[in-house]
Amino acid sequence: MLRDSTGQFEAVLPVAMRIDFKRFVSLRWPVIVLAVALIAALLIFAVGYYRHTRIEIQQHKIRELEAIANLKRQETATWRKKHLGNATKFANSPLVHNAIDAYERDPSARAVLLERLQHEIKHEEYEEVLLFSPSRQLMLSTEENPTRPGKETMRALEKAEKLRVATFSELFRSSQGFTELDAVAAVLGPRKVFLAFVVMRINAGKHLFPMINTRLITSPSAAIFLVRREQDGVALLNNVESSNGATRAKPVTPIGGKKLEAGATFDSPRHWEGRDRRGVEVVAVLSPVVDSPWCIVARIDASEISEEARYRAVIVQLAVVVFLAFTVVLVGYFYHRRQAGLLREQMQSEIALRASEQVFQTQFANSPDIILIIDRRYKILKINRGLVGRVTAEELIGSDAIEILPAGERELSRKYVDACFATGRLQEFEHEIAEGVFVRARIAPLPGKRRIENLMIISTDITEQKRAQQEREKLFEQVFLAQKMESIGTLAGGVAHDFNNLLAGLMGGIALMELRLGKEFQYYNVIQEMKEIVNRGADLSRQLLGFARRGKFEVRVLDLNDVLEKTAKMFGRMRKDIVVRFNCFSASARVEADRTQIEQVLLNLFVNAGEAMPNGGELSLSTETVELSADEVEPRGIKPGRYLKLTVADTGVGMTAETQQRIFEPFFTTKERGRGTGLGLASVYGIVRNHGGFITVESEPDNGATFFTYLPVSDKPIAQQSAAPNALPGKGEVILVVDDEKQVADSISRVLETLGYRAYPVYSGHEAVGFIKQHPKEISVVLLDMIMPEMSGGETFDALRKIDPSLKVILSSGYSLEGKAKEILNRGCNGFIQKPFDGEALSAKLAEVLV
Repeated sequence: MLRDSTGQFEAVLPVAMRIDFKRFVSLRWPVIVLAVALIAALLIFAVGYYRHTRIEIQQHKIRELEAIANLKRQETATWRKKHLGNATKFANSPLVHNAIDAYERDPSARAVLLERLQHEIKHEEYEEVLLFSPSRQLMLSTEENPTRPGKETMRALEKAEKLRVATFSELFRSSQGFTELDAVAAVLGPRKVFLAFVVMRINAGKHLFPMINTRLITSPSAAIFLVRREQDGVALLNNVESSNGATRAKPVTPIGGKKLEAGATFDSPRHWEGRDRRGVEVVAVLSPVVDSPWCIVARIDASEISEEARYRAVIVQLAVVVFLAFTVVLVGYFYHRRQAGLLREQMQSEIALRASEQVFQTQFANSPDIILIIDRRYKILKINRGLVGRVTAEELIGSDAIEILPAGERELSRKYVDACFATGRLQEFEHEIAEGVFVRARIAPLPGKRRIENLMIISTDITEQKRAQQEREKLFEQVFLAQKMESIGTLAGGVAHDFNNLLAGLMGGIALMELRLGKEFQYYNVIQEMKEIVNRGADLSRQLLGFARRGKFEVRVLDLNDVLEKTAKMFGRMRKDIVVRFNCFSASARVEADRTQIEQVLLNLFVNAGEAMPNGGELSLSTETVELSADEVEPRGIKPGRYLKLTVADTGVGMTAETQQRIFEPFFTTKERGRGTGLGLASVYGIVRNHGGFITVESEPDNGATFFTYLPVSDKPIAQQSAAPNALPGKGEVILVVDDEKQVADSISRVLETLGYRAYPVYSGHEAVGFIKQHPKEISVVLLDMIMPEMSGGETFDALRKIDPSLKVILSSGYSLEGKAKEILNRGCNGFIQKPFDGEALSAKLAEVLV
C-alpha cells in the first residue's frame, strides 16, 4: 500500500489499482489477438532476417576466399617462376658450360663441376641437384648416394629436351617418403648442342605446401588445396588442414581418384557450391595458377555460414522479444502509475495550493517593494506595508489608491491602471512619489471568472538606480567633452601650423626691409607696425597651439606657488578694484612645466575672472596636493597619482550650464563682437592637458565661478634658468635653407644674406640630400623644416647625418618643440626655432649653434 509524507493516499490507491485490473480483464481478447499478431510478425521477421543475413555472410565469405585464393595463386606462380628461372640461369651459365666441357675431357675436373652444383644447394631451397648426360645417364649429384631417377623425372627430361625450356616434373613420392618435384632444364652449349640436363629437386612438403597452407582466415572449417586436372577428374596434391590453429603438411600419394566436383574447370577464377570429397556441403573458390596445370582451391563449410546466420537471427529475435516484453511491462507499469498519480496529483495540488498561498503571504508581507491589490473602483483591498512611512497598511485598506499619490502623479497613474483593466496587459511606468524619491510601478491583472476584477500593483524604489544612471550620464558627458576637445585641438593645431608658415614668409620680408632700409627710412615706423601685426598673429597662433596641446617650449621644474603669487600681484596692480585673497598654499607645489605657458594659463584665468566682475569683487586663490584614483582620472585619459590642485574662484556673474559646456572651445565667447578672440580659456585647456593635467569649472548664474586646475606633482629639484645667447652677425658661413614653401625658403635666405651669411634655398628633403652629396663639408648649418611632403624633416635629418655625421642642423616648424620635433632633437639635432621668427631671433639661434 502506497503512502506519501502526509499519509492522505493510503486508502485511495488500492481502489484505483483494482479498477485498472478490471479494465484489463475486460480487454483480454483484443490483447490476445494483438499478441498472436505480434508473434506471427516476429516469426516472419526472423525468417526473412535469417535468409538475408545468410546471403550477406556467404557473399562476405566468398570475397574473403577469393582474396585468399588469388593471393596463394600469385605466391605459387611466383614460386614456380623463381625455380624455373634458377634452372634456366644455371643451364645458361658459361661457367657451367666450361665446367661440363672440362669434366667430359678430364674426369679429374669433377670437383669444379660439383662445386657449381653445391652452390645452388647452398643458396636455394633444393634437396639435391643432379646432372644428366644427353643420353639421360646420371653424370653427377650433390649427394654421395643419389636417388634413382623416377619416371616423373624422365618425363621431365624428355619435355625439357623437346621444348628446350625449363620445366617441372610431376609431384612424386621419393624413396625417403617425401613429396617432391624436379625443376629440369637442358644445358645447351655452342650451336645449341646438348651438353647435359640439370635437375633441381625440391621437397614440396617442406617448401611448397606450407606456403600454400598458411592460414589467412579465422574460420574453423576453412581449408586451402593445391589440385591439378586428371583425366577422370581432379587430383588432390596436398591434404593439409588446420587443427587448433596449427598448420602442418601431410604429404599423400599425388596420383589417385580424390575428386572434386565433376564440373570443376581451370579456365578462370570462379566460386562453386556443392559437396566436396567428404560429402559435406561447401562453398569454394577455384583460382588457376598461371602457366601451370595447378589450381588453388579455398573452401569453407556451408554449415558454418548457416550457423552464423542462425546465431545472428536468434540474437536479433531475442532482442526484439525482450524489447517488446519490456515495452509491455513498462506501458503497464506507467499506466498503473498514471492512474494512481492522477489521484495523488489532485490531492497534492490542493496541498500545494495551500502551501503556495502561505508562501505568497510570506513574500507579500516581507517584500521590500510596496505591493497592493485594488478593485475597479481603485479601492485598496490589500497592501503589504505603508507608503514611505507616512501611513500604516491598516489605515490604507479601503482607501483610493490614486488619491494617496502626489497630485502631479495621479492622472498618469490612473491612465496606466485603466489601460491594464481594458487590455489585460502588464503596464509599467516610473514616477516620483516624493522629492528625490523615484519608484517603478508595475501593474498586472488578476483574472476573474468573466473579466478582470482586480489588479496587483508592485512599486519598487529605484532612487539609487536613478542616481547611478545620472552618474553614468555625467561620466559620458565628460568623456564626450574630452573627445570633442581633442578633435578640435587637432584641427586648431593644423590651422596654427599653416598660419605660422604664412607669418614666417611675412616676417622674413619685414625683417629684410628692416635690416636693409634701417631706421633712417621714412616709412620705418610702418615696418614696425607691420612687424607688430605679425607678432600679434604669432601670439594668436601660440594660443591656438596651446589649445592644441603643442605649446610646451621649455619644460623646467617650477614652484607653482611662486609663479601664482607673482602673476596674481601683477594682475592686482592692473585691477585694483578686485581684492586678491591667498587662502591656502600647499607646502610642496613643484610641477614640471613651461613657465611662460603656465603664466599664460594664470593670466587668462585672472582676466576671465576680472571680466566676470566688471564692478570689482574678490578673487580667491589656493593650492593643495591631492591623490587621484584610477576611477577619478580614467574618463580624462590621464594617469592616477599625486596632483597639485589650483583653485581660482571669483564672485562674478557666473554662467549657465550651456555656457559651461562650450567654455573651453576655441573662438567661443560671450563678449560682444570685437572684444575678444575666444581663445583665452581654449589655450588654458590645451596647455593644462599638454602638461598631463586637466581643468574643470563649477558655476551658477549670479553665484560666481570656480576653476579647478590639476597638474602632476614633481619630486625633482627646482631648475635654474640659463641666460639666452646674444645675436651675432654672420661671417660668411654657408647656410642651407630647406622648406617646402618656396616663398618662406627664399625669404629666410634673403634675411640670412643680409645678416652676413651665404644662403642656399632648396624646397624638399630630396633636394637637400642631393645638395649635401654634391657639396660635402661646405655647409656650416642646415635650417630644416620639420613638416614637408614626401620626405619629412625627420627622414631628411637621418639621411643628412648618414652623409655627414658632424653636420649641424637647426629644426624649424610652425609647431612647438614637443612631439616629433623633440624626438628629432633627441637623435642629435643641434637646435630648434619656431616659426615665425625675425632676423634677431634667427641670428641668435645661429650664433648659439655655431659657437
